[in-house]
Amino acid sequence: MNSSFNRVYESFRRRLTPEQRNMFQFATEDDLRDAIEEIQKAQAQRHGLRNLNKLKHFLHGLEQYAGVIEVFVQVKPAILGLIWGPIKFCIQVASRTVNAFDALLDAYKKIGESLPILSAVDGIFYSKPHIQQVLANIYEDILDFHKRSVVFFSHGTWRLTLKLIHHTLDDMFGDILKNLERSRGLLMEVASVAHFQDAQQARLFYMADYEERIEKDKKTRMRAVVEWLSADQSHTNQQKTLQNIRLGLPGSGTWIQKHSLFKDWLRDDKGKSLVFWLTGIPGAGKTVLFSSVIDLINKSYPTSETVYFYCKTVDPNKSTFRAVAQSLISQILHKDTSCLDYLYDTIIASKESRPGSSALLKQILEELVICRSSLFIAIDGLDECEQHERSEILSVVSNVSKECNTEENVRFFLSSRREEDIKLSLQAAFVLSIEPKYVESDIRAYVKLQAAKLSKKFDFDAAKEREIIREVMTRPEGMFLLARLIMENLLAQDTIVDLEEELESDILPNGIDEA
Repeated sequence: MNSSFNRVYESFRRRLTPEQRNMFQFATEDDLRDAIEEIQKAQAQRHGLRNLNKLKHFLHGLEQYAGVIEVFVQVKPAILGLIWGPIKFCIQVASRTVNAFDALLDAYKKIGESLPILSAVDGIFYSKPHIQQVLANIYEDILDFHKRSVVFFSHGTWRLTLKLIHHTLDDMFGDILKNLERSRGLLMEVASVAHFQDAQQARLFYMADYEERIEKDKKTRMRAVVEWLSADQSHTNQQKTLQNIRLGLPGSGTWIQKHSLFKDWLRDDKGKSLVFWLTGIPGAGKTVLFSSVIDLINKSYPTSETVYFYCKTVDPNKSTFRAVAQSLISQILHKDTSCLDYLYDTIIASKESRPGSSALLKQILEELVICRSSLFIAIDGLDECEQHERSEILSVVSNVSKECNTEENVRFFLSSRREEDIKLSLQAAFVLSIEPKYVESDIRAYVKLQAAKLSKKFDFDAAKEREIIREVMTRPEGMFLLARLIMENLLAQDTIVDLEEELESDILPNGIDEA
């Protein structure tokens, strides 16, 4: 295989998913024409035929090009597969939306008009190394367009991007048209080696300059969006803190992943609720359990995105709808920058220097979430937000659940106390209440661990250690927090006499209020 073609081919393949590689590498022109025919039939049934004649010039130019490189460069079929396969993929995805399909057809029409008329060039020139490099340049330009368009159409956010009036596919391929026009000029003039070298140098300079400008623009937009959101970033530190707590208790919280309700929520069953609601009394360990679920989802669903938030009553940056929305939007952006243009253009159109209204954040969050291919959203401590704030959060949960009920591309994991307004809003959700029987083994493991520390500190025997465990275990009744407060208090005693006093049955607390 010609080294120039091979370099471009491998560069493009690396950008593809394994599924896309398999889909594209054996694609043929006949496969593409069959796909076009199927799209025409489907559009005819919907009485929405589009102007597919725009593809004719583009396909005719590609046919000539494919014939030339097959004969004179002797490339492998897989090289041509990466021409036909991505076109088929893009038109099939774009055909679902009229505006996107028209924009793609316009793009192909412009590229077709820029392709060199290869039949006008004498075949003897195609064996010349510098002309073969021009042919490789054309291959690179065609693949560059599809490198961008395949990535674009592989993300759900393309619908949002094209909704914005001033954003079209032209933004993606203006440089490619210029490169194709240079190649067209070189071939039509049957260029000299010197002319070719000058043109090649100009091409490389233009490509580097274009990439630099695109990257600079992306960084500028990212800074503007991040500054506008000003999102709280403490969720990662909170998660690490809770992970460290769980490190001391191996196996803690694993009971939930075995529970039938949790398994049903994760299962891909059509028509079921996308929302799981974990409830429990104060001190039941909801937040620690919540953090274990985050880790479980990340481990079990590595190709999915997971965004989460810890609500806190005492912190105004963690107890409002605005704070939750800003954080979730920011997390989605940092996981997938394909939504950057949508966010930047929406923010500019709003003319708000900072998020001024919940309505705008709600619109952005819902539109971003709905178009994700696979997303888990987890929010801990809903009850720690005022009722009017959590009603906004629950409204988003409701709206997204209705919109995504068919695709099942979004799932919510929520935790809170069993407040009536939350209960009313989440009537259709999977609801699991933390009962003492679920957490007793976790509490016992914790108490045993702390009792061993007491034994070491005060040098008493195993019988005394068992007595302390037995006495303390009569108190929590499902409240992990109470068990922790009791054991921390016992470990804080200075002498064995002080310890014995604290162990008196009338001194050991029976509830959080007594602790």
